[in-house]
Amino acid sequence: IRKWLDDFIVSKDVTFFRDGIHQLPERWLKVIESNGEYF
Repeated sequence: IRKWLDDFIVSKDVTFFRDGIHQLPERWLKVIESNGEYF
């Protein structure tokens, strides 16, 4: 599993992680607003 994870991280461009981190607040709000329901 560790090798797979290392390979995955290396294969992604820096923008993949930067964009994902910047989207977290919006995603967290979506989870909170759904009150535990699937969306």
